[in-house]
Amino acid sequence: TQSTGSMIFYLLLSLYALVVSTDDVTTLSSTSAQEPILTSHRHGFVHYHFQATNGSDYEHYAVQSDPTMKRDIQQCSCALGMNIGLWNYERLMGGCIGGCGGSGFIFHGWATSVKQLQIWLGAENNGFKAIRVVLYNDQSASYGTYSGGPACDWTFGVGEYIVGDIILTGNGIGTRTGFVQFQTSQGRTLKCGDMHTNYFFSSGNSYLTGVYGAAGADIDHLGFIFMKTITGVALKDLSYPDLATYQANLAPQVQYKNACNGGTVGDQKTTMSITRTVTQGQTWSVELAFKFGGEMTATGGVPGIVTVSATAKWEVGVTSSYTSTTVTSRSETLSYDTNIGPRTAVIAKFSWWSSPINIRYTGNMLYSFTDGSSMLFGVSGTFSGAYVSAVTGSYTQILLKNGETCETVPKTCK
Repeated sequence: TQSTGSMIFYLLLSLYALVVSTDDVTTLSSTSAQEPILTSHRHGFVHYHFQATNGSDYEHYAVQSDPTMKRDIQQCSCALGMNIGLWNYERLMGGCIGGCGGSGFIFHGWATSVKQLQIWLGAENNGFKAIRVVLYNDQSASYGTYSGGPACDWTFGVGEYIVGDIILTGNGIGTRTGFVQFQTSQGRTLKCGDMHTNYFFSSGNSYLTGVYGAAGADIDHLGFIFMKTITGVALKDLSYPDLATYQANLAPQVQYKNACNGGTVGDQKTTMSITRTVTQGQTWSVELAFKFGGEMTATGGVPGIVTVSATAKWEVGVTSSYTSTTVTSRSETLSYDTNIGPRTAVIAKFSWWSSPINIRYTGNMLYSFTDGSSMLFGVSGTFSGAYVSAVTGSYTQILLKNGETCETVPKTCK
C-alpha cells in the first residue's frame, strides 16, 4: 500500500509535469491502490488519470520521470493507436481526456477549419454521448450515437479562433469525456457538460481544425487539433480571371455647373461647387483556407479603369502592396473659383471615375507561424474594391446673343 505522501506526489506530478515525446506507448507504473489509466498519444504525449474513492477524476499529461514505478496498469493511446497524421500547419493540443473504450477516430481537412461543433450529453454519468463536427469546406463527421437536438451547438464566425486554454474533463468516473470549455477571439465562451476536475491545454490562440479520440455508442475520449499560432498572413500571386469580360460600371460620373454674367460691364467672380461620393478601399474575401477574418497584406495589382481611343475597360494596375480593409464611402465637396466676363455664360463639365467592382480572384495565401515555418495555400474568393480617379474639368464659354439672357442659354454641352 502506497503512503499518502507518495500519492500526493503522483497527483502533483500529473498536474505540473512537462509534456514529453516518445515513439512508443509508454507504461507508467504505480503502486497506488487507486489504479491509474494511462493514455499515450502515439506521437508522444503521456497521460494518466487516478480515480479517487469519491469518484472524482485526476487526469493530466505528465512526464515519465520515475523509473521506480513498476506495477502493470491498463493502458491505451489517444484514438486507440490510429495514426493521427497532421498537416504541417497543424498541432495537437497535447493528448486526450476520457476512457479507453470505443474505436479510434480522427477528423480534419486540408486548408480548412472547424465551423460548427455540436455535442450531445447523456452517456455514463452524463458524459458526452456524441459529437458532430462541420468544417468550413462543408465536410462533416459525427461520432457516438444521438437522437434529438444537441445539448450544445456552437458555430465559429469568420476569423474567430480560440484564445487561452481549452478545458477538458472526464465524466467523473474515468470512462467518458464529460466537459469542454473555451473562449474565443470574439469574446464568446462555450461551456458544455458537467464539470469535474479541470485540465488545461493551450489553444495557441489559433483556429480549431479538427478532432480525434475514441467512440462507440458514446464519446470515450476526445482531443482537439489546432492550427499553429499565426504570426502573419499574406495574399500573393493575384489574378482576376473574369476581368477581360467585366463590363460593369464603365460610365464615368458627370456633373454640370453653370454660371452666367448678364451684365454689360465688368467681370463677375463666381464659385462653382460639386459634391461627389468617393468609394475607397479593397477587400479580398477568402472562401477557402481558414476563413481568416483579420488584417492581411495583399501583394499584386488591383483592377482599375483605363481609356484607350475613348473606350473604357477594366485592367489590372501596377503591382503594389495593400492592406485588406473594408471598402468605405465618403462625400467630398470640391469648389472652383472663376471670373466671367460681361455677357458671357460658362458651362463647366466635371467628370471622374468612381466605379465599384466585385469580381472573382485567385491567388496564394502565405501563412507564417511562430515556430518559423510557413505554408502556402491556393485560395479564391471575391475582390471588392473601387477605382477612383481625380476630377477632370472642361469649360465652355458662350457669348450671349442680342436678346439672349442667362435663363435661355444651354445648361449642358457635348
